[in-house]
Amino acid sequence: MFKKIFKKRVFSLSLRVFYFLFLALFVYIFSFGTSQTSSSVPKEYIANYKISSDREKIQQLLVEIESANKIGAEIPASKFGDLNSSFNSIFQYFPQDYDFKVVYQQCLTLSQDLSFGYTYNKLVSFMDNCYKPFKQILDKINTKYTVQAK
Repeated sequence: MFKKIFKKRVFSLSLRVFYFLFLALFVYIFSFGTSQTSSSVPKEYIANYKISSDREKIQQLLVEIESANKIGAEIPASKFGDLNSSFNSIFQYFPQDYDFKVVYQQCLTLSQDLSFGYTYNKLVSFMDNCYKPFKQILDKINTKYTVQAK
């Protein structure tokens, strides 16, 4: 009699442990699956990731150009060549409003021209027609837009 009761309790306990382990495994699998889908990156942010290094490079080059300009130091033409290269790769992902496109084209033209050597007048034109409007565009993008996936 004692063996029968003991067997029933052991079987009942084993069944409960089995159900608990099965439930724990199910919850683990379910939570793993949902965490993967909720952490996936939306398409519009992939473009941000693709161009992040060029965007940071542009910002660094613009800082170097502005600081050299403010102290009257000569700016190597290679900086404008690097800037032009980054502009070419990044502008296709930026918002394509008409006014923005005009600034993009000005930046491409002026940075390419300055990559062959610069004069004071070319640098002033770059600062007025590319640098300042481009900074405003970056501010607008940071507050209103995300760059678009292509």
